[in-house]
Amino acid sequence: MRLKKDCASYIELIVLSVILIITFIAVVCTLLVYRFRWKLRYLYYVMKGAYGYHRVETEDHYQFDAFVSYADSDRHFPKDEMVDYLEKQRHFRLCIHHRDFIAGCGIAENITNAIHNSRKVVCVLSEDFLKSAWCMYEFNIALIERTVARHGQNMIIMLRLGRVNMKNITTEIMYILKEDTYIEYPENEEDRRIFWEDFAESLILKRSYQRLTY
Repeated sequence: MRLKKDCASYIELIVLSVILIITFIAVVCTLLVYRFRWKLRYLYYVMKGAYGYHRVETEDHYQFDAFVSYADSDRHFPKDEMVDYLEKQRHFRLCIHHRDFIAGCGIAENITNAIHNSRKVVCVLSEDFLKSAWCMYEFNIALIERTVARHGQNMIIMLRLGRVNMKNITTEIMYILKEDTYIEYPENEEDRRIFWEDFAESLILKRSYQRLTY
């Protein structure tokens, strides 16, 4: 009876230990997945390889000069003003999701692939941009693209459209605004010609586009 009791106590101890180990591993894996969630999403879609886009043989091997990230309420800006000046007048190739995303592909896959095949990413920063889950997804994928595929090369341009409450800006966006790229769309129509000329130059030159305010 004593031997049976001792064996039973050991079995309970072993089972409890196994449960604790499995729980610990599950918690660690969950934390790691959450910590690297954006990188894992990016790598998944890049390695999937079943994209509708493919890099074409251009000077720098990118299909688009810029991927434009914007909130749906701001769609008039890229569809009208950016297309009118940058595409029609300056012959840039922009990726605008309302026009260029492939039907039948998932939104996340379209976003990752379009960013991967664009030389620059232009974020049209507004209050609605900060509230949009897809805009935040696009921004975070662009950050991962910058780190993983571009080796830290500056390829994100923040374009502020209208007034933005600084309290709503995330830490990652604030870092870009302070350290890398930040331009403001001028309210004065007379200043917009100079704005578009300088903005076009920022897409041509592979350099850091420092903060400009008109």
